[in-house]
Amino acid sequence: MLTFLRKIRKGLIEGGASSKYLLYALGEIALVVIGILIALQLNNWNEERKNNAIKQEYVKIIIEELDINIARFERFYKVQDRRMKKFQNFFDVINNESSTLLEINQATDSLQTFVGISGIRFNTISELLESGNLVVFEREVREEIIDYKNDFEFQTALFDNELKEVRRLKSEWYSSIDLAYYQGLRDRESQITDGWKTDLNSLPFMKSTNFYSYRYTMASYSKDFFEWTITRTEKLKSALSKSQNPPISD
Repeated sequence: MLTFLRKIRKGLIEGGASSKYLLYALGEIALVVIGILIALQLNNWNEERKNNAIKQEYVKIIIEELDINIARFERFYKVQDRRMKKFQNFFDVINNESSTLLEINQATDSLQTFVGISGIRFNTISELLESGNLVVFEREVREEIIDYKNDFEFQTALFDNELKEVRRLKSEWYSSIDLAYYQGLRDRESQITDGWKTDLNSLPFMKSTNFYSYRYTMASYSKDFFEWTITRTEKLKSALSKSQNPPISD
């Protein structure tokens, strides 16, 4: 092709057809420009195809992690709901003057005080943000991913602060009872704290109710937190699903 064009150009120059040569030169320039544009378009298409493949892989893995998280959040919500009912039952029992010592003991022993968030997966979102691959997503989806992670970290920080107060009250309560006895390290309970679980006027009992009261409030807060988290996670999942299957333009 190049040899053929050179022959045409040479013939036009030798024949003195300057106007025809000018048109030929412009045509040759146009062919070069068109060639460059086609090459750029092909390169852009390949880049877009590669980025889309990366995006689809991220979407697949992140949605899988979000599904796992949603299932855990729903389980955490139910656990907190059950704990609230047990705490409420405890306070109903101790507020009832006709409650027996056995009923008070049973209500106290039924309480579960452990609370926490475990098994939540954010590995892929964190890796996505750190790798710089977030650019393969549409602007709206990028903003949704960033906002989701920031919102969750903010809410989790508030949750952790509440847990610190729970631990403080628990430590204060434990310092007023014979903890070694309740852990099975002593055979007999100290007379100073003996019977505190059913003595509503004892200092250890008051400290335990301080702790249980805060835990009841914490359980209520936890339910709201997990309910919000489920809704927020579903929103991100929806945005990712739309990105995975974008609407077809007319």
